Amino acid sequence: MNSDLLLTFAEVAVAFAGFASLVAILGERPARDDPHINSVRMRAMVLYSLMVVMFSLLPLLLHRYEIAEAVIWRASSGALAVAVGCVGFWLTRAVLAVRSSGPQTGSAIAIAVAIPIPTLLAATLLLAANATTTVFVKPAAVYLTGLGLLVFLSGFAFSLVVFSFLGHIGKDD
Repeated sequence: MNSDLLLTFAEVAVAFAGFASLVAILGERPARDDPHINSVRMRAMVLYSLMVVMFSLLPLLLHRYEIAEAVIWRASSGALAVAVGCVGFWLTRAVLAVRSSGPQTGSAIAIAVAIPIPTLLAATLLLAANATTTVFVKPAAVYLTGLGLLVFLSGFAFSLVVFSFLGHIGKDD
């Protein structure tokens, strides 16, 4: 069982979720990007982080039931694939709603979609394949890759929100 790596993923995700409070404080100041876009980014960051925490602990919990490791990784992959697919669907709808709500800067919407949507799609397909086939010799590695992609997306969303505020702060100072 890769418990050290799973717990490290959970700790990193908690750190990103904790940074959300700092971003909320920054949220009192006007941002360079549309507040609706930043709201979607912030929600996505928190969702990614919470998913990493929950799904980092899932294999450890299943291991306590003395289930075979291959079954644990495949079942966890299936559950994570469903969750990631749902978040990808939500993010796509949220970005489309922001786009239709009024004139937005094209680059902010493009960045909101260009990295996260393909990454979520790739993670969903990878995890679904891990759950339903025996193509992958190391199902634990595939599962950990899926969690790593979510940690990456959480950090990416955090960076976009912070940079949105830093651009504004630099103009005032």
